[in-house]
Amino acid sequence: MTLVKCPDCGKEISDQAPACPNCGRPAVPRPVVAAPPPATETTGKAGRTLAAILILSVVVGGAFLMVIIKTAGKGGSSTGASSSSSYHRSPRIGEERTLRTGASSPSVPVFETKDALNEVAAAGTDQSLAAVIMGGGAFVVDQGTRVLIVETGGDTTKVRVLEGLMVGRAGFVPSKWCRE
Repeated sequence: MTLVKCPDCGKEISDQAPACPNCGRPAVPRPVVAAPPPATETTGKAGRTLAAILILSVVVGGAFLMVIIKTAGKGGSSTGASSSSSYHRSPRIGEERTLRTGASSPSVPVFETKDALNEVAAAGTDQSLAAVIMGGGAFVVDQGTRVLIVETGGDTTKVRVLEGLMVGRAGFVPSKWCRE
């Protein structure tokens, strides 16, 4: 119990009194504040589970959408499988092929000369490839770029780029990178 002053007469009265015993002024009703219901552990777990499901759905849906977009952009089948016969068949002069290294890199180096290609192949390092590209001995195109087979010879094929920023440029690539 707390004592408060009556606003009319100034006497101290109990905060529980319905009116001032001295002057009779009615007490001002105090607002009743309802306490929020106690949080239960099941409510918290359900909320976290729902949030986790929502986040997982967004991630999986985004990944699925990216696969669909990439597949549609390449004009290929959604299975991603390629026939083994088209992979191993040597390219022929005049054929259109697609450049693919088989690596996860988004680009394919095309070498200005057979010597530049052989130099990088012999060194087998990313540093040697970067040095050749920076020195102007090679240029890069995107994986999947269409090319025309200009010349074949063993493990090396000369190609002319048919699309993209490097359209019209010619260079050498390993024959196994020229896919149907």
